[in-house]
Amino acid sequence: MGLLIARISGAIESLPHVARAHVSRWGDGAAHLHIFFFARPAGFSLLRGTGLAIWDDLLPAVPAHQRDSDAAAVGQALASSYGGGAQGPPAPAPQEAEPA
Repeated sequence: MGLLIARISGAIESLPHVARAHVSRWGDGAAHLHIFFFARPAGFSLLRGTGLAIWDDLLPAVPAHQRDSDAAAVGQALASSYGGGAQGPPAPAPQEAEPA
């Protein structure tokens, strides 16, 4: 688990607009595990430490294309670390033309 966390963090931090990757474990309620990775954007050094929990309220929304591009880059970095390949999200279904 430690090696995987280190590789995911490294892949996130390799993105040019990410200053630091933070890892958190939350397990509310029943005994189970959630591991979260947070990317602190470059230029937001004030959002350190306890500010982590309120990032969603302070940062502008990330455009979907940027989020998807970042996820693909992290997936590719992990896949190449383990000698595999990355698979992206399924292509969107074609939209039917509306009747004229």
